Amino acid sequence: MIPGAALTSSELKMKSGQKLQTLLPNSTVNFALLDVNFADGNIYVDDGRVVTPDIKAGRSIIHIINQVMSPPLA
Repeated sequence: MIPGAALTSSELKMKSGQKLQTLLPNSTVNFALLDVNFADGNIYVDDGRVVTPDIKAGRSIIHIINQVMSPPLA
């Protein structure tokens, strides 16, 4: 979850090379930084490739990636 944002895949492409801060509720860390990159026509979040972008869910947008993401260890 990116606080205050619902980013489409087009908006994620424009953030290539940046780190996005996420919200980790009920965590001792409170946030994590995700690397976003666009290469070879694909969007990558950390090491995961977005395989199904832009699924609308209420006021949010979900992007399915090809691997499991885990929060950093505190």
